[in-house]
Amino acid sequence: MSSMSMGAPALRPRPPDKGSFPIDRDGQCTELMQAYMKCLKENNSWSVHCRDLSKQYLSCRMDNNLMVPETMERLGFGEKSVVDPEDIVSVEDHVSKTLTPGEEHVAGMNIRGNWFTRLRRRRREES
Repeated sequence: MSSMSMGAPALRPRPPDKGSFPIDRDGQCTELMQAYMKCLKENNSWSVHCRDLSKQYLSCRMDNNLMVPETMERLGFGEKSVVDPEDIVSVEDHVSKTLTPGEEHVAGMNIRGNWFTRLRRRRREES
């Protein structure tokens, strides 16, 4: 079979947007990476609880020429991206509050608009 299928043009490979991401062979940022991974494990992979470690790890990589230097804002650490961990609820908590006992959850069926915004608004009204 040829690389052309039904007359469609062949796709050209494209390099990653940020370039290569070299391996930390000398272990310059290994401790930060391990601390970040431990934080993720302890927080059920909710990265918002580990933002400071993530920022430190990326800074270490940039400082050691293991990635192209970028501003923290471009990497998602701007003021607009700050989320208060207290405003985050687990999926289990959300589902248990929205379903009646015995009702099954179907992903996406209960969502009307932005449930996270509604939840924050409801929490503010309760306090």
